[in-house]
Amino acid sequence: MKQNILVLVGSPRKEGNTMRLVKAFAKGASDNANVEIVNVSDYNVAPCKACEYCHQGERPVCCQKDDMQLLYDKMNRADVLVLASPIYFFGMSAQLKTVVDRLHNPIRKEFPIKKLGMIAVAGSSKPFMFDTVKRQFEIACSYLGFESIGMVTAGGMRELGDVDGSEFMQQAEAMGKEI
Repeated sequence: MKQNILVLVGSPRKEGNTMRLVKAFAKGASDNANVEIVNVSDYNVAPCKACEYCHQGERPVCCQKDDMQLLYDKMNRADVLVLASPIYFFGMSAQLKTVVDRLHNPIRKEFPIKKLGMIAVAGSSKPFMFDTVKRQFEIACSYLGFESIGMVTAGGMRELGDVDGSEFMQQAEAMGKEI
C-alpha cells in the first residue's frame, strides 16, 4: 500500500525555486507514494493565540475557525510530512511558520504521521544560512518521535529558476525515491 505524503509549501511564489524542488521530490516519490502538495499561502491561517483552548476538554479543538482545520484534515491522512520553505532571514517563511506554530495543538498526536522531511531554499550561499532550520528540524523529529527522511538545503538560489538543473533537484528527487 502506498504511503500518503503531504508537502506543505511556505513560498508565496507559486512556481519559484522552492516549488520546483518540491515537484522534483514528488516525481521521485510518485512510484511509492501518493503526494499531495499544498501551498499554505492559499490558506487563511491565523497565528496561534496561545490561549490553551486546544488543551482543554476531551478532544483537542482549536478555538480559531480558519483554514487550519482543512490542513489538520490533510495531516490526519498523511503518513509523511514534508515542510518546504524559502529561507528569508535564517528561518522558514512566515506563512509556513504560522502553520507549524498551530501544531502546538495536541491534535497532532492523532495524526498518523511518522516521518518528516524538509526542503529549504535560500538566495544566500553563506554556510550558516540553514543552521536555524536544521536545528528546528532535528528538534521537531526528536520531540514528535518522527523518523527523518532527510533535508535538502539549496543555497545560492537567488533568481527564479536558479535551481533548475542543479544538484539540488537531483537531491530532492532522490529524497522522494527513498520513501
